[in-house]
Amino acid sequence: MADPKTPSQPLGLGMHDTDRPLDALFPELAHARSLPKEAVHPRVLEDDDAWVLACWQEPASTKALHTAVRNLLEATFLFELCQPARKAAAVAKRRASVRMIFFRPVHADVRRALQAFAFEEADLHDPRYAESIALLRNEGEQAGHYLPPSPHALWRAPVQQPSGAWGERVAAVEERLRQQLPDETFGERPGMLSHQLSNALADLFGVKIPPSLEGLRQMELLLVPREEGAIRWLHPLVFQALCDFIGVLLTYDRKRDVSWGLCEEEEGGFIPPPVLRIGQPPDAQHLNIGLHILRWCVMPILPGEQVPALADWIQDEFPLRR
Repeated sequence: MADPKTPSQPLGLGMHDTDRPLDALFPELAHARSLPKEAVHPRVLEDDDAWVLACWQEPASTKALHTAVRNLLEATFLFELCQPARKAAAVAKRRASVRMIFFRPVHADVRRALQAFAFEEADLHDPRYAESIALLRNEGEQAGHYLPPSPHALWRAPVQQPSGAWGERVAAVEERLRQQLPDETFGERPGMLSHQLSNALADLFGVKIPPSLEGLRQMELLLVPREEGAIRWLHPLVFQALCDFIGVLLTYDRKRDVSWGLCEEEEGGFIPPPVLRIGQPPDAQHLNIGLHILRWCVMPILPGEQVPALADWIQDEFPLRR
C-alpha cells in the first residue's frame, strides 16, 4: 500500500460545523442534563449484552417512529465505533442485540417503522430484561411520563459479529491495530490506519490490499459481515481504518484532492465521526464517510435486498479522472 504520509494533512472540523448533520444528535447523548418528554427516549441504555431503547408514548406517526429510532441508533453506533485506539478495547464487549421496549400500545405500524433495523417482536417476560425495564421506567417517570405497571411490548434486533475462525482473525486484526497505534486519532496521520490495516490483512489473511477499487472489494469481503436480517457489527479500529482507506483510495485511485477531518475527543467525551473533504473551498464537498460506512456496512441487509459493493459506489460517485 502507498506511503500513508503522502495524502493531504488533517482538516480540523469543529463540532458545530454546518456540514456535519450528526452533530445535532451527539450532544443529546453526550451532554444532556435533563430528560426531554419525547415519545422515544433520547438515550440508549447499555445492558450487559445489548443496547436498549424505550418508547414511552404514542409517536406522531409511523414515519416519526422510524426516524427517531434511526437517528438514535446511528448516533449510538457512531459514538462507539469512533472511539480512539486507547479506548477501543472498552467497546470490544460483545453486544448480542438491540432491544426496544414499548411501555404503551401505539397506533403506529411498529413493524413497518422498525423493519429496516431488523427488529422482530420478542418475549417481553424474559427475566433477563427486568432490570433494564425497571431502569427505563424510572427514567420515564423522571421525565414526567405516567407509565403502566408493565410494558406493552418488546422488539429485538440481533447483532451479528464475525464468528468462528474468521471472527478470530478479524479480532486479531483489531488487536494488532490497537497495539501498533495505541494513541492514534482518525485524521491525525492520514492513511496510517489503513496502512496498518493492510499490513495486518497481509499477515493474518495472506491477502495484499492495494489502494484501488479491487483492494476495497477485498477489504470489504474480509471484514464486513453479509448475513441478512441482523445489524452487522465492525470492530471500532477496523471501522475507522476502512473510512481512512476510502480517503486513500480517493487520493490515489480516483485522483481527488482529499483532506481528513480530525476526530479529536471533545468536551463530554464527544468524538466527531470521520469526515473527508473532497476538493478545496469554495467548491469542496464534505463526505460524511463514517455515516456512509455505517449505513452501508453495519445496518442490516433485508431478506432479498441486493446491496452493491462499496467499490461500486466509489466508482459511480467518483468517476476516474484522466
